[in-house]
Amino acid sequence: MRALLSLAWSHNFAGDYEPAEREFKKLLQAKLDSENKAKIAFQLGVIELKRDHFKKGRAWFVQQQTAWPHPVYDRQSRFWHAEAVYLAEQKNPNLFSEQDKKKAVLAYSQNLEAKEPYKLKLSLLHRGWLRLSLHQIEEAQADFSKLQEMDESYRKDANLNQLRAGLYAKTGQYQASNRAYKQVLLSEGALYDAEEVNFMMVQNDFLRKDCRSVIERSKAMPPLRNPQRKEAYDVFVGQCAARVKDCKRALWHLREVSLKGTQAKAAFEPALQCYKQMKRYKEAALWIEKAIGVGGLAPKEKLLREKAQMHIQLAEWPLALAALDELLKVDPKAQLNPWVYLEIAKCHDQLADPKVNRRFNSKEVKKPQEHEQEALRAYEKASENLGTAQVGTQLSILEVRRSRYMERKEYDQVLALFKQALALLQSPLKKDRLILEIARFHLYQKKDEAQARKWLEKLHGMAAREVNYKASLLLAELDIQDKKLTRAAQRLSDILHDLSPGEPYYFKVRYRLGEIYQASEQWKKALKQYQAVARSKGKDPLKAKAKLSVATLTRYLKKKAGR
Repeated sequence: MRALLSLAWSHNFAGDYEPAEREFKKLLQAKLDSENKAKIAFQLGVIELKRDHFKKGRAWFVQQQTAWPHPVYDRQSRFWHAEAVYLAEQKNPNLFSEQDKKKAVLAYSQNLEAKEPYKLKLSLLHRGWLRLSLHQIEEAQADFSKLQEMDESYRKDANLNQLRAGLYAKTGQYQASNRAYKQVLLSEGALYDAEEVNFMMVQNDFLRKDCRSVIERSKAMPPLRNPQRKEAYDVFVGQCAARVKDCKRALWHLREVSLKGTQAKAAFEPALQCYKQMKRYKEAALWIEKAIGVGGLAPKEKLLREKAQMHIQLAEWPLALAALDELLKVDPKAQLNPWVYLEIAKCHDQLADPKVNRRFNSKEVKKPQEHEQEALRAYEKASENLGTAQVGTQLSILEVRRSRYMERKEYDQVLALFKQALALLQSPLKKDRLILEIARFHLYQKKDEAQARKWLEKLHGMAAREVNYKASLLLAELDIQDKKLTRAAQRLSDILHDLSPGEPYYFKVRYRLGEIYQASEQWKKALKQYQAVARSKGKDPLKAKAKLSVATLTRYLKKKAGR
């Protein structure tokens, strides 16, 4: 038996593993003490690991512990049982099941919990790796951390620090990740990709929204050779610079990003905003044109709207119109958007100016009169699409349209627009002001005194407000023109009870009443009105005129009485 043992171990020491294995297996079947069998089973496991037979090796270590337990070999087999799984993970991650890996982690743990753990540092390191394969990241980090605390060489290990940095980043612990990457850069003589480490540190700062650090790191960053990293890096720095309003730096980086690449979307919008903030509208228009050509960076309708705005800022009205016309073709929603038609109207308004029109020599530029007509049509479309939702804007458009029709003396159109505006107004005061405007329109443009009177009557005596006083005064003037002085005096008397001495309209109404009574030779009534104006508190130019009228009328009445 002793001779067989010597033969088997001789083969083993000589590296002749096949005959050694054959002899060891025979000995396990022979009558041999438990300690030798434990030693043989352990060695069979070692032989299998040396031949990368990881499953067979693991099986021998397990068998040794269960069939021939021995305190010395049990301690080692527990470690190598787990190590077989770890070694397989490096070469063939799918060789062992998840359950097998969990058992290996448990074996490492049992070893580490022992009074004197076998290969303590390797157990921590390799248990950490296996835990990573099981997605137990926090547990793996705990193993690596403990290992680095107990051993300075591991603390300075570039590969381990880079691994830990990546894990921290993966779990959103970006500051911890950068601390680990910093340790990588401090490693001496270690092999690592410095470009990748520097890039990852910038990415971490970007992900934690620390734009100050991103920009500061960028100032000291060596040029990046990897094109994909370079584009991502330019996006990180460019976006951060844009956020802190450093648009010059932002554009320096963002323009480096290809609009056909994977980072195009991330670069396009912040670059566009910077062009706009810096009022570099020509470059912004070219940037948008590139994006339209590439496609997919933003909805085409949005790009066309932006493009039109850039040309409007540059006063390139034909180009702005071309973009807006294309927008109407590609976007059905734009055809119902009043703001698009307002922009179109704005462009046509500019080209309706002969001086502006002469600046452009293009087929798209028509005669000023044609652009004026096109503008009016665009305002009408805007008004149609607004409905009654945006009252303020609708009223503004109606006012613009009214002024255009007024210039053309198309008074029926003006009147129709007045009525539309009146129907939209909710405020009683604004309604009354518009009614006064309609009355004046009938009086001065249409020369229709009867209609003007109808509108003015809606305001006379209805409220104690300036617009009502104006209407009453205007009605009184019409009565005076028609030589109906009594009616004029009565109208003004009707509103006197609403006026307090010192108010602007108190002076106007009293003084005009005085003139009416004087014209109708009601001297005492006239004198009374002039005196009320002259003696009233407050400042008004009519007071001086009233005093003069009082003096003149008083002399006249004395002279008349003396006769």
